[in-house]
Amino acid sequence: MARVRSISLALLVAAALPAAAQAQSDGPTPSRGKAELVTSVKGNPTASFLANRSLDVEVTYRRRSSSTRTVRLAGRFRVSGRRCPSRPSSADRRRLGVATRNGRRSSYFTARGTARFKVGTNRVCVWAKEGSRGYRRLPQIRERFARSLFALTSAEGTNVGMAVTAYQAASSAPLAGVRVVEGIGPRSTCRVDEEPATSVEHAGIFRSGLSHATAAPCTRLAASVTSTAGSGVVAAGPTAVGAPTRVVQHIGDCNPEITRSVPVLGANASTFMAAAGCKLGRVISGTSEGRKRAGLPAAGDIFMVRYRGRAVSVAPAGTTVDVVVDDRR
Repeated sequence: MARVRSISLALLVAAALPAAAQAQSDGPTPSRGKAELVTSVKGNPTASFLANRSLDVEVTYRRRSSSTRTVRLAGRFRVSGRRCPSRPSSADRRRLGVATRNGRRSSYFTARGTARFKVGTNRVCVWAKEGSRGYRRLPQIRERFARSLFALTSAEGTNVGMAVTAYQAASSAPLAGVRVVEGIGPRSTCRVDEEPATSVEHAGIFRSGLSHATAAPCTRLAASVTSTAGSGVVAAGPTAVGAPTRVVQHIGDCNPEITRSVPVLGANASTFMAAAGCKLGRVISGTSEGRKRAGLPAAGDIFMVRYRGRAVSVAPAGTTVDVVVDDRR
């Protein structure tokens, strides 16, 4: 008998939660003597790119001298003029907390603070003080922030002998809409079911998704989704068993969430992420603890997407993200 399986977003998220990366380097990796910045929702480790709200700020600096034992960092998040001052003010020195080493990554020091950013590219000044030396001005950091974010993607592929079609929406505003899924009806005919495109909220981002896996010919899926941040209609299928994983349609911003819904090989990460509105940064070796505990072999698939070590749900179009691939040996 042909099998049909539809997986809702809630189930996909639950399945992904136990997965943990034992990665080579899953955090910011600035060049020696430079710094990188990442912002996140207050009290939550998910990366955020939304303007005009208070965000947690984390600045990671890579020391120049291997003999340096202490590092102090200063920062300024609203820059007037084209250049940062050569030395930080007393307010700049208080803007970031104590810089601490990043565990086993002994060359990296991280300091934290809070800030609000305006819409568009924000310029950030950072100064570093190694040991007893004076503060040194680092290259200016530029980060993009948006008033709102919206992404909607459909994809298809094959997993364990089943054809998979999927859609994934992510928005900074509540989502509404409908989705239609083709399933097995009477006498093994294909039947189309329509239902609300329900969503869940996490760290200020609303998400709606469905992954439809079947060994039957009934493989079509479509979604019409709307929010004050954006709207669109996408579809996928009919999809044959054996079809390679690909993005069928994409609307809006960078949508890393779609990798939860279809199997994406690490070797295909660059093409797939570009089609989902993102740019590929690093491909990081890791271990999917969920697959390992289930006794499943490493498939070489993406099981995490990160922005400078942080989980990311949606980002401005063209954002560079890292993928973590289950390729344990």
